Amino acid sequence: MLINAGKFDELIGTRVDPASAALIKNQLINTPPILFLVSGLERFCAILIQIALSLVVLYGVMNRKGRYVLYAILLHTLVNAPPSLMPRLGLNIWWVEFSLVFWAVIALVWIFRSRALFLPLSTEKGIPLNEE
Repeated sequence: MLINAGKFDELIGTRVDPASAALIKNQLINTPPILFLVSGLERFCAILIQIALSLVVLYGVMNRKGRYVLYAILLHTLVNAPPSLMPRLGLNIWWVEFSLVFWAVIALVWIFRSRALFLPLSTEKGIPLNEE
């Protein structure tokens, strides 16, 4: 919007050197719009994965089972290692994105299925549940 309104050079150009400002402007203009959508999808997938891993840790803490923290660390490594290795192996960036979506689907399944693990704990503590 800044570029279309002619304000980019006024706002950004005064804060960075002109060559850098031109490079940034050029990249924004020439980036295919689908990549902005994909980056949003990637962040959404990453959030799902983080929620799922947090639930693994929460389960371990609530049940005093420290090994679940270790499980979460190992799962985090399992999720993060392939995307960092794939480009080095010459695989296209879309394979990296596909792997992230794959793990996000697994995370989403875990998020919904893990609810059953927490229901007995919440009823024991007298926490009212909103059953729909």
